[in-house]
Amino acid sequence: MRGIKFRAWHKEQKRYLPVDILDFVGEVIYVYEFGDEGYHNNVLYNFSSVIIEQYTGLEDKNGVEIYYGDRLSMTDEVGKNGVVTVGFESGGFIVFAGFAWRYIGTYDELKNNIEVIGNIHDGENK
Repeated sequence: MRGIKFRAWHKEQKRYLPVDILDFVGEVIYVYEFGDEGYHNNVLYNFSSVIIEQYTGLEDKNGVEIYYGDRLSMTDEVGKNGVVTVGFESGGFIVFAGFAWRYIGTYDELKNNIEVIGNIHDGENK
């Protein structure tokens, strides 16, 4: 069973926040901040200020966790390299390659050829 994890992209700060608690009723995420002396407080962020991305339960060939919205470099069985973006549809993870979402194979078939190289927000944090 895979762990259920989330990360959140803060739209204004243009950075990822670690999600410690996700409150769907209050529509907020809690982020625990730590300082030099240890735990400081938890900060609330409204859903409207962040984009929440879920962990797929998969890792790339280097052991990096793959999240919805990550950009992956992939080499297929004939050695062609391409860049794809991870998505979620109908209960399964798919990739956006070219101009459409498509199924490209099982994780077991592709895992040794997948590498996280960024995310959909690359270029926004400049």
